Amino acid sequence: MAKRETEKRKFRRFRLPVAHYEGRDDKKIHGVSDVLDVSREGFRILSDEPIKKGTILECRINVPDILDIQCQGKVCWSETAEGYHWEGLRFSRIDPGDKAEFLEYAYKIWVAEEKAN
Repeated sequence: MAKRETEKRKFRRFRLPVAHYEGRDDKKIHGVSDVLDVSREGFRILSDEPIKKGTILECRINVPDILDIQCQGKVCWSETAEGYHWEGLRFSRIDPGDKAEFLEYAYKIWVAEEKAN
């Protein structure tokens, strides 16, 4: 992400290991990606195909033995890089308790990475 974009972010971003995502409509959008740039409002995934802005994805964010969260994310931006497509998703539905657990885990990962550096 360009520095200009980073500066306008309202919330800190975190990285999580794995997310499974599947389209809510009949277009059969699906895949597996790391969950990147996790924030209070959403996250970013890497897709093999571009996903139309406004598409609602059913997401399962799973970290074995730690997290297993179901949510919906609306594609709010898409950017192509090296043959892949970054998709920015904003939460459109997530249980408040799951969201708190999700963000707490992301924060713990970030703290561990900061200490390692």
